[in-house]
Amino acid sequence: MVKRTFGRRTVLKGAFASLAAIPVVGVFAPAHATGVSIDPKGARARDRGYVADNTATTDPHHKPGQRCANCGQYAGIPGEAEGACGSFGWDNVSSDAYCTHYVADVNYLWSRQT
Repeated sequence: MVKRTFGRRTVLKGAFASLAAIPVVGVFAPAHATGVSIDPKGARARDRGYVADNTATTDPHHKPGQRCANCGQYAGIPGEAEGACGSFGWDNVSSDAYCTHYVADVNYLWSRQT
């Protein structure tokens, strides 16, 4: 059995090469938010039970207070009118909307317990 060891120079060269590659990967990585707003009457919106006003939903699983702004898939800035949603391919949704793909955000659940 051959025991392979790496010298300090080899390890440092690999570390610096990895650090140098990070900005290059960032250039080619896709951006999360597309900037396109969801059409509430579109096919994707209908498939996911999307409604622009969370109080107007007919989903029997909806509970008061559930809206896109406190969903775990919502990546918008708090207080903004709309933001990116992972359920819609990072297209923008209204922060007051609701869809059947709602997943409670951990921070929202924690704030409700205190």
